[in-house]
Amino acid sequence: FNVSASSSSQIYYSIGVLPSLTSYTASVWAKTTSGTKNFRLKLWDGIADKSSPNFTATTSWQRFNYTATTSAGSGSGNIGIMNSSPGVAGNLVVWGAQLEQGSFPTSYIPTTTAAVTRGLDNLSIPPNLWANNTNGTFLINAYKPYAQAVASRFYSLTGGLGQISLINDPTGTNVTGYVTDSTGAQVIGLTGNGLTVGATFKSALTYANNDFSQSTNGSIVTTDNSGTFPAFTNFTVGNNGSGGIRPINTSILKLKYYPSRISNTQLQLMTQ
Repeated sequence: FNVSASSSSQIYYSIGVLPSLTSYTASVWAKTTSGTKNFRLKLWDGIADKSSPNFTATTSWQRFNYTATTSAGSGSGNIGIMNSSPGVAGNLVVWGAQLEQGSFPTSYIPTTTAAVTRGLDNLSIPPNLWANNTNGTFLINAYKPYAQAVASRFYSLTGGLGQISLINDPTGTNVTGYVTDSTGAQVIGLTGNGLTVGATFKSALTYANNDFSQSTNGSIVTTDNSGTFPAFTNFTVGNNGSGGIRPINTSILKLKYYPSRISNTQLQLMTQ
């Protein structure tokens, strides 16, 4: 995509009529062949320009996204890539442009000429080469999903019926660090309270035998000093790792694992 110096230089795709007063998120992967290039994500809802502020692409692939709410009484719209304001000539390599209803981007959905229903994202990794079966720490940065009437999981480190998981509260606004032993009996449940649906949060859960702690968004650390866990055989992200399909239905921005039991002070600082 060769961009002229005009701030209105653009490529776009017509998307038909969008529902009024509805949040949509546009996203695209972009990079330059050299140097940097500013650009905008264009969203026209048929009545008003809802384009993003300037983004800066570099020579490395990055995913850019922007969320806007359509006008009352929206008409036929379009989505596109547009030059920065003020305009500067340059070039962009783009891939995976996507527009979806909602306040955050989800993983890329390949499409051609029609909308496609998303398939289930389900990541499963053998933990034997990286997980410490004695102690460890998880740190997650994600969007808080709606309560879904079931205990869906952001991640699960499992062995037999046992698990170390972070659960989305099935009825409220909490996330819970959850541990069960090899029989499936719960040994601890630590909760990060009062999160806002659709907003990002950080939560850290650290474990060792008879020593568990959790902090969410810099909150006071909650602890439990009793409980053991099984030998780990599987690690699952975005679904129930102990059987059944319970997708988390959100976007996880970052998930880190440390093969050690981090101090409670560090745990709290990590989530601020």
